Amino acid sequence: MPEKDFADCLVEDHKIRKYLKKRLYSAGISKIEIERASDRVKVIVYTANREL
Repeated sequence: MPEKDFADCLVEDHKIRKYLKKRLYSAGISKIEIERASDRVKVIVYTANREL
């Protein structure tokens, strides 16, 4: 991946994380993983277990 594409993806990842944390604040997000493969983006959202 060229450096320019990497930088663009990094900025896009930050925007995705910021949006999800803001929209899903009450869900207790513990971690957000973003995986990229060619033309697809896979977002995995982990939540904290609030019952403990």
